[in-house]
Amino acid sequence: MRMTELADSLPPAADALLGPFAVVLQPLGALEPRGLRLPLAAGGTIARAVAVRAAADLAAAGVAAAVLPALPYGLSRRAERRRGWISLRPGTLWALLEDVFESLVEQGVRRIVLVNTHDEPEHAEVLDGVILDHPEIAPEQAHVLLPSLSSAALDSAEEGEANVAASAEAVVRAVRDAWPELFR
Repeated sequence: MRMTELADSLPPAADALLGPFAVVLQPLGALEPRGLRLPLAAGGTIARAVAVRAAADLAAAGVAAAVLPALPYGLSRRAERRRGWISLRPGTLWALLEDVFESLVEQGVRRIVLVNTHDEPEHAEVLDGVILDHPEIAPEQAHVLLPSLSSAALDSAEEGEANVAASAEAVVRAVRDAWPELFR
């Protein structure tokens, strides 16, 4: 199997990949200050790096995996002390995720993983809520995972690659725990 970044795929590759046995990873970040040494878009960049690494690891294990483009915006209320943050309203984030989920489910995708590097509580509440509340994402139709990643570790620029690898391992473990049948 190979890992695919969906945005770089041609339509025939997307047709072959998206289906009930594919694992689709949706990186989520936030445009906000993350200390003085990381760019504002670091959250989305890190989430994408974790998703790409996890998808490659899944593909190496024989699991079809696709990475969606990173969603660069989230709820960023805590960052209001510094300039440069852009925040979505909770309802906007909720609607955006519902639309992404519905689009994937309509194409036969049944396994969606949110790779989230933004640890703001209100942001996490929306992610949890849309997963629990969305009727089309019931376990019998599709399943959405939100693996726990350590944002403190992800914020360390000095140890970036090791932290991406550790976070990708957490994603792969969550996928293996949720869908062990994919690894046989």
